[in-house]
Amino acid sequence: MRKLPEFGRLTALLIERQRALGIDPEAFERARNTGERRTAEKRALLRAIHERAEAAGKVPIPARF
Repeated sequence: MRKLPEFGRLTALLIERQRALGIDPEAFERARNTGERRTAEKRALLRAIHERAEAAGKVPIPARF
C-alpha cells in the first residue's frame, strides 16, 4: 500500500506542483463558483452552515450565498 508523506511535506509538494503548472491563488479564486444560479434553498443551507461554523468558533469555508 502506498504511504503518503507527512502533511507538511505533502503541502509543500502540492504548492511546488502548482507553481510548476503555473497555478496561482488568483486562478483558484477565478475558478470558484459564483453562485449566480443557486436556488434559494441552497443559499439558505450555505448560510446555515456558515452561521453554525461561526457559532462553534470555527473559520467557515468561504461560500457565496
